[in-house]
Amino acid sequence: MVWRPFLGYLTQSSVRMSDQCGRLNSTWTVGILVLFAALTFFIQISSDPVNCWTPSQFTHPMTVYTNKVCGESGSYYVGIDKDIPIYRREDEQTFKWRWLPLILLVQALLFKVPDLVLSVGQGLVGLRFTKIIGLTDGYESLNMVGRAQMGRQVGRYVKSWIDSTVLKGCPWGWLTLLFLFTKLLYFINIITQLSVMDGLLTYENQSSFGRQMLDEIVSNETVEWRLLNGPFTRIVFCDFQIRLLETIQRWTVQCTLNNITYYEMVLCFLWLWFVVVSVVTTMSGMLQLLTVLVPVFRKRYIKSYLYLSKEVTPSPSDNDISRFAGSEITEEGVFILKAIGEASSEHLVRDAVIYLWQSTHDQQTPGQLGPPEQGGPPSYLPPGYCVTGQTYVQGGAVISTPPSVASQQVRYRPQPGTETAPLMANQPM
Repeated sequence: MVWRPFLGYLTQSSVRMSDQCGRLNSTWTVGILVLFAALTFFIQISSDPVNCWTPSQFTHPMTVYTNKVCGESGSYYVGIDKDIPIYRREDEQTFKWRWLPLILLVQALLFKVPDLVLSVGQGLVGLRFTKIIGLTDGYESLNMVGRAQMGRQVGRYVKSWIDSTVLKGCPWGWLTLLFLFTKLLYFINIITQLSVMDGLLTYENQSSFGRQMLDEIVSNETVEWRLLNGPFTRIVFCDFQIRLLETIQRWTVQCTLNNITYYEMVLCFLWLWFVVVSVVTTMSGMLQLLTVLVPVFRKRYIKSYLYLSKEVTPSPSDNDISRFAGSEITEEGVFILKAIGEASSEHLVRDAVIYLWQSTHDQQTPGQLGPPEQGGPPSYLPPGYCVTGQTYVQGGAVISTPPSVASQQVRYRPQPGTETAPLMANQPM
């Protein structure tokens, strides 16, 4: 079906670096709006929108015609105790509910705008998260040696990104600012839509749509103004003309709108959902801003991975971790690492953090492909395994693996062009 790609775009987040708040706005809310748009459209085509009271001289075909005309043309509301105006009836026009499915689809598109901005912004700042996903693809299927090597690849990528985009001494970069701007767009969108909906659906004698719904739920009595006034008016008037030869007859009939109850329930649910989304979006935006501004969150995130590893010896001090998280990793690196951990594995993030720490705090020897590993090969490698071309410091002695693997058995070989050394199997320590 031709509409399936469009529906898939509306209901799925194209940017995997968005958080739970982003998915709540751009995936769940969009899916709900599309679902209700389809539901209201089905209701409209499967039932008559109005039933009109017609004079006794009307035949059955004339009654059917009256219902069709009043359903397609506009209707208006006039108080039962007031005279029907002659020239300014259009001022009393009620909402044309046949446009409701289209309005819901437009709302869904507005919820996708921040997601689109985030997707385009990635390319503008020089980062495509899909490339990172491709870099970490297949991590769970690799053996321990392959996972260790992939962790080093991710660490190199993150370090090169930080060195090329983040100014020294500044913990923020364009990626962080882009994500904060996206949060602001989510907030503006949900608050604007909620305010417009509340203003359009609230009766004149009510302060808000929520208070109005609560009064209707608590009260078991039929409220007259609920039937005869406001946006959910059930009883309306309709004008139409019939030409008989040279004579034009003008008729005014009283009609009831059949589907208003369903529309009201749909909009009530959407209003409540928007309230929840607005609260979550506001809290998420404030938390994200606090996380960016307060360095202790970066320090705590990096510290949790360093303390889980036995390769970092001796244990780093809090001052070293604070300096490392603030000036070396920065908020940009933490953001990328969090996205990688959510898309792949926390173990991969741990390997990348260890590589970044060692590449920053240890001195490399000539011809070495990476920083020396303190305490021998990583503990998560099987006994007898090591990384080709890597220097290890163990018991005060420096142990170097040969950079050439021509005569060695290769367990894992990366793709050409990745600039990653292959790994040897059964290399003695």
